[in-house]
Amino acid sequence: MSAARSVFIFSLMMLVAFPAFAREDCAPIDHEGEYEDRFGRSELARTDEQLRALYENPTVIASSATRTDEEGARIETLTETHAVFPVAAEDLMQTLTANDRLTDFMPNLSDHEVVCRPAENVSRQRQRTDFGLLIFSLGTEYVIDVHYPFSGPDRYGSHWVLVDSIDGRMGFIYGSWYFESIELDGRPATYVRHYARTGLTTAVPGVRVFIEPRLQGEITALFDAFYEEALVRHGRIAVN
Repeated sequence: MSAARSVFIFSLMMLVAFPAFAREDCAPIDHEGEYEDRFGRSELARTDEQLRALYENPTVIASSATRTDEEGARIETLTETHAVFPVAAEDLMQTLTANDRLTDFMPNLSDHEVVCRPAENVSRQRQRTDFGLLIFSLGTEYVIDVHYPFSGPDRYGSHWVLVDSIDGRMGFIYGSWYFESIELDGRPATYVRHYARTGLTTAVPGVRVFIEPRLQGEITALFDAFYEEALVRHGRIAVN
């Protein structure tokens, strides 16, 4: 089968309806040892000079799309990104957890809901993402458990793991957000770090080649949209 025909068939598959996640199933799941995160500052964000370079400048630390056979996935995508924003860490966390607003500003997030809260500091969330890749779209629907292990006053963090791939297109999902209050040149700011590693089960030829060069643009667009929304909702940190 030609690559073009495979892409066409894959595009049609995006229209197939898949069964909804069982909402009544809100049993806690022990994810101990499963989470992957990047809490704390990167080695590339230790000095004032490094932090100045990150000021309002989302910078990609790592970005890749590689072949894998982990958990039934065929393609692994990985990004790690950081920045410094003049918005309070608490306000950034509130923006991130404004669940009714996420689809308004998060790129590629077409649907989002909190299904339930199965345990303390855990939010079970259903999401659908849609990515346009030239002549076809790559969409997927899944459920993740998001855990908030610490919440202020100076550090906030969340990390997540896959609970269910509703359409079978995800083999695994790991990631984290980290916000740390800092002072830069005598002014308060927040160091922001994001990590994501996902496994796509698609075997469509050429998907990895399409994805890899677009990852950096996608993640910096996410940071830009997130920062803009935080400014609209909360504004910059007040400086006395």
